[in-house]
Amino acid sequence: MKDPLKYAFTLLKFRFRSENELRKRMKQKGFTDEEIESTVNYLRDKGLLNERLLAEELTEKYQSKGVSPRKIERILRGLGVKGEVIDETLPVLEINEDALIKVVEKITHGSKKLDQKTLRRILNKFAYLGYTPQETFEFLKRQGFDLDFSEFSQ
Repeated sequence: MKDPLKYAFTLLKFRFRSENELRKRMKQKGFTDEEIESTVNYLRDKGLLNERLLAEELTEKYQSKGVSPRKIERILRGLGVKGEVIDETLPVLEINEDALIKVVEKITHGSKKLDQKTLRRILNKFAYLGYTPQETFEFLKRQGFDLDFSEFSQ
């Protein structure tokens, strides 16, 4: 693909991109610095590079899956979204407990009693979603799970 603008539109067809992410992808594709700069300026002038919309779109997507605000911030920073955009997007973010309940129900099959293996699976899944073990235990307590671990000390 020789046309930098066409390539940029191909990337933007799937989702918004940060300027940093677009520059990186175009560089990997072999476009010159001048082509990249010209394309980024054109897209920015046309309102097609909007990091605020990108941050909002991805925040909504990941929050609906129960991902922690901390992990969403890491994802956005990894994509090169500017810090001030992240700071304006995330303060209103709350943990999506409904999504987390679904995650736990899928693992426990509706049981409120946790064996060691099931608890480990929940802890691993919550860690993947960006939660600490303490946050996970607090969530499980709020949901009424039996957290008596005396039988675990075998």
